[in-house]
Parts: sequence; structure tokens; C-alpha cells
Amino acid sequence: MKHTYAPIGLYSLCKPLLFRIPPEKAHKLSLRALGLAGSLPPARYVLKRFFSPDTQSLSLFGHTFINRIGMAAGYDKNAQALDGLEGMGFGHIEVGTITPKPQKGNPNPRVHRLPQESALVNRLGFPNDGLDIIAKRIESYCNRRNKRYSGPRPILGINIGKNKTTANAQAYLDYKECFTRLKDVADYITINVSSPNTPNLRALQSEEELEKILTPILDIRQKSASHVPILVKLSPNLEHNTRTGMIQKLVEWSVDGVILSNTTKTSHPWEGGKSGAPLHDATLSLIQETRSRFPNLVIIASGGIGLDGDLQTFIEAGADLIQIWTALVYRGPYLLRRL
Repeated sequence: MKHTYAPIGLYSLCKPLLFRIPPEKAHKLSLRALGLAGSLPPARYVLKRFFSPDTQSLSLFGHTFINRIGMAAGYDKNAQALDGLEGMGFGHIEVGTITPKPQKGNPNPRVHRLPQESALVNRLGFPNDGLDIIAKRIESYCNRRNKRYSGPRPILGINIGKNKTTANAQAYLDYKECFTRLKDVADYITINVSSPNTPNLRALQSEEELEKILTPILDIRQKSASHVPILVKLSPNLEHNTRTGMIQKLVEWSVDGVILSNTTKTSHPWEGGKSGAPLHDATLSLIQETRSRFPNLVIIASGGIGLDGDLQTFIEAGADLIQIWTALVYRGPYLLRRL
């Protein structure tokens, strides 16, 4: 079924103006606005008053999620707007993807809107400020967040990857370095091997390659005082048997959950990863299929979620949590209360 996203409330007035701005520039402006709003307690109050959803909490892998709605990785790659996203009412926020070394990503233009489909195509390629700078921002944010909450608080997930210049044979070293630095500040860490925009990254989606990445990480976690949950983000373009076999191995290796899934690879009208409304039905089917095969696995649904009532739709399909991003571009921040 074809779905499209309609703007909600006052966003219907703002959207035409925002869509006159190139998409990546509009993205950066929104980050700056949220970063500024998040730094001001009255502004955080206003964000919460207008946008925060009223949904039930949930306990997963030792954490209480104040609600089931999360901001997907890729929006706040550099941890610049965490206070503002917290103020909007997200139950969890996933930052990144973070790589050990800073990198610029792919050349511009690298983000395109497809308004007729309520979709985006990106080929960003993990642009980020690098592990050292982002880790310091995250540590600072966690100190502020922990002072604001005496009880359950927004959950911080951190999405990690490899640098473009790192050969796949050495990819495990990049993941290990990021994990080691971030394990004590993250509420969970996501291993991203599924972006279509970093050359050869998706080749890491095999049992052999994942075992090579996860073995040192699981060993570090076992010896650590903080037993940080580990999730793996998989591609929607995997063959059924390949995905099922990989998830079975992840369960055997005591990985805590999976994120299903990432952008879907496309070459028309631009090459990159497509996100947004066209992914809705495929993601829903993928969640149903995975839940039926793995009844006890933690599953976060990501991809094409943004219709009114989608939270309940995806929970009934088997998701524990959901993540959004592209739908916010088309529907606006009131979406959190409409899900």
C-alpha cells in the first residue's frame, strides 16, 4: 500500500518555507534550533508542553524507557541537540553514527527530498566529528541529564561504525575503539553494519564478519563493571535466510537486540539509501516475521514509521520500541503525539 505523510498543525504553514531550503542545510538549521532551545530551561519546558507524547513506559535490558518512541540515529550524528531532543519528549535518542576518526562523508549534494513519496534519499557516508569530540559532548550531556532526573530518564543510545578508509579486515578495531570509549556513558550501543553509503560496509553483514566484530566487544563488556546492552542494526535488503541465520547467531552470542532496519538501497532518481513512507509496509512485515521466529528478542522498529497510530501498529506486530526521523521532516514535531 502506498502511504504519504501530511503535515500536522502549524507545521503545515512552516513546511513550504523549510522545503525551499536545501535538505541538508534545513537539517543543520533544525539541529541548531534544538541545540539552542535545549540549553534554555524555559524553552525545554515549552517543547515538552507542546510535543511530548503521553504513552506508557517500558522496561528493557535493565532500563526504564519513559515511552516507546525514539529518535533514530542519523539525525543528531554529533550529539549537538540532545537536550532539545530530550525536551521534545523522546523516550530514547540514538546519536551517531560515530567513527573513530572525524570524516566529512560523501561529496554534496548528498541528501534529496522525494515529496511525492514522503521520502528522503541520502548518501551521507557517516559524516561526523569523530570519537574524541563527540564522546566529550555525550559525557557533558549525561552529566546535565542525570542532574535533571532522579527517576527514569530519556535513554541514550550510541550508534557506532567504521571509518571509510578502514579496510573491512580491520573494521573490528574501529568498532572496538568506539565501544571501549563509549561503553560507560551509553545506555545501549548499536553496531551499525547496514548503511548503504559507506563502501563495503554491508559486506560486514555475515556471521563470520559479525563474529569478528562482536567477539572483542563482548569480551570487553564481560570484564567491565557496566554491562551496556549491545544491539545490531541490520539492512532491510538482506535475504530472508541470511537475516534469520544472522539473528540466530546474535541470540546465541547474547547480543541484546536488533534494530530493523536501515535505509533501503536505491539508485533512482539518486543513488543512496531511501527512507520514509515507502518503507512502512516492508518494515512492518519484517517486524512480524522476526517476532514470530524470535519471541524473546528485543526488537526496535525503524523505517517508514510516521502514520497516525503507528506506535500501536508496530507494537502489535512485535516491536518493543520504534524510531522515527524522516516522518518528522514531512509531518513536523506534533507527530510524537499522533503516533
